[in-house]
Amino acid sequence: MGLMKAISNRNARKYEKHRSNMELLGKCPDCHGTGFHMPSHIFDDMSPDDCPHCDGSGQYTNWAENNQYR
Repeated sequence: MGLMKAISNRNARKYEKHRSNMELLGKCPDCHGTGFHMPSHIFDDMSPDDCPHCDGSGQYTNWAENNQYR
């Protein structure tokens, strides 16, 4: 159980570091500021979709408004 908790804590720290770096740059941490996501499954339609977390803007401020309860 300690190993799983250590891995979970490491992932949380890594995501928090990524989020704070993206905040400094003013970019959405989920789409890296591009405003879209590529489908994650090979059988999905390969056209990019607007990022649902920043509403396709790529801006950190929009991401923060949409993810305030995360």
